[in-house]
Amino acid sequence: MRNRGFTLVELAVVLIILSVIGGMFMSSIFTMMDSQRTSTTRAKLVAIDAALVSFVAVNKRLPCPADGRLQSGTETSPCQNQHGVVPWVALGLSAQDIEDGWGNRITYRVDTRLTTANAMDMSACDPAGTGTPAVAPPNATCASSTGTCSAAALGNCVPPQSFLSGKGIQVQNPGGQILMNPGANPATGAAYVLISHGENQGGAYSSSGTLMGPVKAGLGTSETHNSAALSQAFYIDGDQIFADGANRFDDFVVRPSLLAVIQRAHLGPRSH
Repeated sequence: MRNRGFTLVELAVVLIILSVIGGMFMSSIFTMMDSQRTSTTRAKLVAIDAALVSFVAVNKRLPCPADGRLQSGTETSPCQNQHGVVPWVALGLSAQDIEDGWGNRITYRVDTRLTTANAMDMSACDPAGTGTPAVAPPNATCASSTGTCSAAALGNCVPPQSFLSGKGIQVQNPGGQILMNPGANPATGAAYVLISHGENQGGAYSSSGTLMGPVKAGLGTSETHNSAALSQAFYIDGDQIFADGANRFDDFVVRPSLLAVIQRAHLGPRSH
């Protein structure tokens, strides 16, 4: 008796089952890879943030961005945000340390006034002070225009708000709501903004200095606004939305306040 072979229908069913299993397996692999890239990105952003605070503690200023098109990793001179990425040499990091999970350089934005000598030093400011800074906001320091600050002469002490007013970076969400405002009272400007451009990578500089992108058409303008090649009046942060569409936003953003960074660097206003 002859053995009966598989019919075409049976073969088709087997192939369908195998393709479904294969699809599930590949989907699982891609999910794991995305999760790993996300974890890597978040960890590097935390490490860079800590390195920036350490830089401030030692130098009493913030570093200028590096030019993302170049391989030097050094601060730009004159200081500028356009094409700006994390200046890995100034922070004692490697080029790989400032690349996100997709292999692109992390964008860095800073109020360039905060990169000048002693621009992050509030140790001579006093919360009880009533004095006028020697230099008017938004370039004010904690030095008074009337004399040396002391507990007996609070009129010579500059209050923190006079120092902070107008400084830092404005951040808003994709809907236009202002989240951090240097012009508010009290001022809430971001000391700096770190941006990983996420899975779609549009607007990031690659490890070789190539500008990635642009962001795919139809995915809104928020991520385009954060492009590493552009210097903007404000930057965007918001809830991450990974589904394709006009509201997609997969950037990872770190935006600590100016006062928070100064306090972490132990350069905050003295206690009265």
